[in-house]
Amino acid sequence: MIETILVIGLVIVYTVWYMRHLLKQRVITKGHSAELEVLGQRYARGEIDRAEYLQKRSDILGFPLIS
Repeated sequence: MIETILVIGLVIVYTVWYMRHLLKQRVITKGHSAELEVLGQRYARGEIDRAEYLQKRSDILGFPLIS
């Protein structure tokens, strides 16, 4: 009985955390949409390579680049 309550509690906590995480990412991305648009255009034109694109994108979004 107690195990069931713990599992349900963990599922609820994880779901709340995940939804907040998604909302935070959406707000960050929306605030930088113009910069990401320009960066994507530069990448599409071949002005920058993939590694530079990923580095600049992580700089704009404020997320560390995971290699």
